[in-house]
Amino acid sequence: MLKAFGVFLCNQLLGEPTMHVIRMRYPWQKRRAGDTDWERIEVPEPNAAEPDRAERDVPGTGDSDGPSEPLDESTNEYRRRFNRPTGLDASVRVLLCIEKWHGAIMRATVNGQDVSADGDRINADITRFLEDHNEILITLADRIGEPARLSGEVSLVICQR
Repeated sequence: MLKAFGVFLCNQLLGEPTMHVIRMRYPWQKRRAGDTDWERIEVPEPNAAEPDRAERDVPGTGDSDGPSEPLDESTNEYRRRFNRPTGLDASVRVLLCIEKWHGAIMRATVNGQDVSADGDRINADITRFLEDHNEILITLADRIGEPARLSGEVSLVICQR
């Protein structure tokens, strides 16, 4: 289904055929408001209770940058690092697609550059933001009765012009 959606994006929205879809499932990192340490998760994130504290990453193990400022109350921050896809040239576009989330999306960035939501999903051309080493940051806020989580696929859709 994701491949079909990628074809739709490239063909209908950009008028370009799909070259490749990269699913950004693992390794994501997540931290909850008040926490300074990141835990490793897979996306889409299942609807489950908060993970056991013992499963959280420990600073200095290579899975965390160590302590940092805690977030505001009732938010989750998600981070995914990735290298620039190979074989990109001037005829290629790269889209960041975030299919679904629970809660309210507060901010989404690629290398510090804001990408905007298109209704209930994000389909953003991030080609100009890409560097050799990249970082996606997504901040979600809880809604009453709806804890924030990335509940849908996150992918890079590579389109050939």
